[in-house]
Amino acid sequence: MPPPGSYERQERFTRTLTYFLAAVFYACAYGLARFSYGPVAGFVVCSPILAAYGAWWILNRGLGARHWLRWLALREVNGSYHAFDEVPVRIAWNEGQCWVAAQDVFEVLHARLDAQTSRRLVTAYGKVGLIKDQHGAMWFAESALLQWLERRSMRTDRRTNQFKLWLEHEAFPAMHKKEARTASGP
Repeated sequence: MPPPGSYERQERFTRTLTYFLAAVFYACAYGLARFSYGPVAGFVVCSPILAAYGAWWILNRGLGARHWLRWLALREVNGSYHAFDEVPVRIAWNEGQCWVAAQDVFEVLHARLDAQTSRRLVTAYGKVGLIKDQHGAMWFAESALLQWLERRSMRTDRRTNQFKLWLEHEAFPAMHKKEARTASGP
């Protein structure tokens, strides 16, 4: 039985050898065409070889890059991406409840989160409903956010109502189900 990792080493060696031989073949073909036709015409004559090798590489190696780029783009959200009307909303699970980034809430509602608004929110909801993380960003607790949206929806537009309903019926239940599955184990 081969030692662990020998297949990967063999695969890597074969891939490197293939690239090296393809480069040598192309260099020889280009050198011969350059000697026969000149530098520009030699490149034109050899460009189909380069195009065929490039197409082969994209089909065999480049498609894996799509998966890698997708992982790179989504590694932070890791299955917990939420968006309301194409505006991303960061929702995190902490201490048995959902926490929503205050900046995202204000972006959804097309409002500004300034110092005065922050002070009013901290005064109204205190440490239980509103916290600051280590980066200084404010986060609403689930219950505090729903209370604040309920009060706000009585005097403003229907977007606030839609956002509140989206949180209650889509975003928060999904986070609660995810946490329940995680807690129960596989």
